[in-house]
Amino acid sequence: MGLGVGAGVISYWGIREAPPTAPPAEREPSTPAARTVSITMPHEEPVPPLGPNRSTFQTSCTICHSTRLVLNQPPFAEERWRKIVEKMINVYGAPVGATRKEEIVGYLTAISARKQLAGMPEGGEQAAIGRPR
Repeated sequence: MGLGVGAGVISYWGIREAPPTAPPAEREPSTPAARTVSITMPHEEPVPPLGPNRSTFQTSCTICHSTRLVLNQPPFAEERWRKIVEKMINVYGAPVGATRKEEIVGYLTAISARKQLAGMPEGGEQAAIGRPR
């Protein structure tokens, strides 16, 4: 029993007197999966379709957002486009006067009519599957 107590005391003193160890040094990741890789995708904006007052739309609306955002909307009726354009002016401060507002609404309505003729129902996909707008 004395041998066990002696070994315990010696191991206690050995641990107590041991110098602190430094944390492991930072290493470069050795596996390809651990590396960060970045790529740059080409940025291509869709060209707005021809229509009356397309240039007014391009100069007024693409200041704040891409043409893709607008062109991916469902084929809204003229009154819905008017409310959207008025919201952009009144809520978000789009610098569009009354004349240009009507030109933009006319353009958006014209390109929406083309979408509707192409087979997308009024209100877009939500209307097609029966969800409320």
